[in-house]
Amino acid sequence: MSEILKDGTVVLDTPEDIGFARLLALKGAVRLEVMGSRRRGPKTACSAVREMFGMPKNCPKEEVLARLTEEIDKLQAKRKS
Repeated sequence: MSEILKDGTVVLDTPEDIGFARLLALKGAVRLEVMGSRRRGPKTACSAVREMFGMPKNCPKEEVLARLTEEIDKLQAKRKS
């Protein structure tokens, strides 16, 4: 279970929490790519999300962001219940 320490540090110690944090980081990176930012390295955030959800390689970045946002919203609803 995640916890917040007195100094504001957030501790994520379950696989679910770590995976959720990864999705949130990917969402931020995809949003930057939609706005025109380019990532240096072997794989873009959009391509990572496309692979994760089995989306075609020519799927527009906006659709990738929408699908990722939808999945995050589903997970948040599940976590709250």
